[in-house]
Amino acid sequence: MDNINTNDRIFFNFSYFALKLLGKGLYSNPWTAIAELVANGLDAKASCVRILIDMSNKKNSTIEIFDNGTGMTYSDLAQKYVLIGKNKREDVDLDDFSKNNVMGRKGIGKLAALYLSSSYYLISKSSNNETAWFFDMHNEDESEIPSLNRVSLSEVNILSKDYWNSLLSGTMIKLENVDLTNIGIQSIEGLKARLSDYYILDSLNGKIEIAVRYQADDPIFFQQVTKNIAFKIFMPFLIILVQI
Repeated sequence: MDNINTNDRIFFNFSYFALKLLGKGLYSNPWTAIAELVANGLDAKASCVRILIDMSNKKNSTIEIFDNGTGMTYSDLAQKYVLIGKNKREDVDLDDFSKNNVMGRKGIGKLAALYLSSSYYLISKSSNNETAWFFDMHNEDESEIPSLNRVSLSEVNILSKDYWNSLLSGTMIKLENVDLTNIGIQSIEGLKARLSDYYILDSLNGKIEIAVRYQADDPIFFQQVTKNIAFKIFMPFLIILVQI
């Protein structure tokens, strides 16, 4: 088939096989992948990145990571997002300060989503326009070129809907069927420690907030990640995560 972009379909520049290898090989545990997706939000000039982890069904958990950054237009998706290996520091739309403070990996940080799940939704708001896209790695010929496929916003069950709807612009990655079977409360605190250690800097204008649901009917309440977390208590867990 001809891999020509249409209004409803945008092709990547790598095969399914290559994406699988890269997505699984770059990260050692769920938290490193989540931290990478947070970095992408901060690179999009977000003042706030939120993480919702719904562990009410650990084997099939849901993770929503969203920001209030600039969002992505169709052009951004087609010319930047689907290009694996694009160096963000060469982006002509960024000023010198932003180029010098890029946090995500050079064009491959988006593959963090594939470490967590073989399919995900991407929802983005930009210039009063909101679009939703779906990426699926299931049942595809590994030699084929994958694509983002436009879906109706009504098809996406956003758990953080009230928070997301309050934003004028931004991007959300919604991951379903994430296996967090071996993740407990102590590991969650390890994630907070990792985020605070890497991203909560005096020079960083953005903030990171996290909410965790252990039961399906638990209310969603985001708490800001700060350096005030009892870091020494959680250090052993952070060391374990880094060494895995």
